Amino acid sequence: MTLPKHIIQAAQHAAGAAADGTLGPKTMAALREYDDECDDFDCAEDADRLVVAVAQHAAGLTGADIDGRIGPKTDAAVRAYAEREKLDGAPAAERTRRRGSGMAVWEPHESPGVYEKDDVDLRDPALLVPDGGLSEIPTRRTMMSVYGDAAKLGKAGVQKGLAKLEGLPGRFNRGDGVVHGVHQLAAPHLRLALELCERFGVVDEIYRIGTFNYRHMRHDPKMPLSFHSYGIALDLNPRENFGWVPKGEDKLIEPFSDGWWAKYPRGLSEVAVLCFKKAGYAWGGDWPSFRDPMHFELVR
Repeated sequence: MTLPKHIIQAAQHAAGAAADGTLGPKTMAALREYDDECDDFDCAEDADRLVVAVAQHAAGLTGADIDGRIGPKTDAAVRAYAEREKLDGAPAAERTRRRGSGMAVWEPHESPGVYEKDDVDLRDPALLVPDGGLSEIPTRRTMMSVYGDAAKLGKAGVQKGLAKLEGLPGRFNRGDGVVHGVHQLAAPHLRLALELCERFGVVDEIYRIGTFNYRHMRHDPKMPLSFHSYGIALDLNPRENFGWVPKGEDKLIEPFSDGWWAKYPRGLSEVAVLCFKKAGYAWGGDWPSFRDPMHFELVR
């Protein structure tokens, strides 16, 4: 469906994006982050319904009224919200809803650029094995024998095997050093990655860590379950590290090149990415056909 401009603007404003009425990858990343953090609805698999649901939630609708569909009640509530907030051409909202979102202090061109400290060389491809972690990272073929089959287990079954990590370095999410929704076998690897980020001075780049989310890849029900459904994938700072499909000359853009920084002016630094790779994670920014630099997964 073609969404009215005031619906899109209301959703953008609520999610902290520029309320320009245009749907693009940055807006969708912000809306999906909003959806991940909000327990009142789950419409992420349908992009249009997600936009409407965020607008409904922002306008103060509750319960069954947040259905991702535009009706008279939704239209009136969202128009009132848009008028109250003066959304026509309004800048991005202050992100007061997420206490952790304002905690990132790093500027992209001030990356420490340190790749070796003590006995750790981030450019050495050899992985570090954390205490209690996996000695070998499973492949896509072997992962179900290690992590279980999320499709057979179902959402509730997977959740039984998820861990809560406490005392982590960094000021992400709520700033309390806690991450929920990580597979028990992946938990030591996330702790190691963040400890490396702290050691190399880049931990404050990370203000948002998304973990378990029982959904399909790219929010497309025709695709297999995402590795987020297993609790073995992470999304770091989705707003600044959105996914995109390179076309034409954009296919020549390599990670951390000038062209890369032009697209991701506040993207994760190479040092931060290497810290996660050192802990065993594969990085979505390396995928040439679909660059997804927010995404890390404990699969090789």
